Amino acid sequence: MTVQDLDSARTLTAAQIAAYLEHMGVHCPSCLSHDIEGAAIVIDEGHAAQPMKCNFCDLEWSDEYELSTVVNVKFGRQIQLFGGSPIDTNA
Repeated sequence: MTVQDLDSARTLTAAQIAAYLEHMGVHCPSCLSHDIEGAAIVIDEGHAAQPMKCNFCDLEWSDEYELSTVVNVKFGRQIQLFGGSPIDTNA
């Protein structure tokens, strides 16, 4: 088996990704082991990424995050953007 064969065999399917997201990322999307760890989260302009690794099957992937809402911590009010305009969802 070549390195290319290993890489293609390790490509996650849409079903594996969907199951990983449905279970909130608590296990490896490939082998389902809970022995996973994440590296430091990298944040950049509304986006964040966390490199992940399974200690059982050695799969490496990245959890990706997008900014979706803002909560005013002092007042506990949630502000969401719709079409670029802030809307107070607690009003």
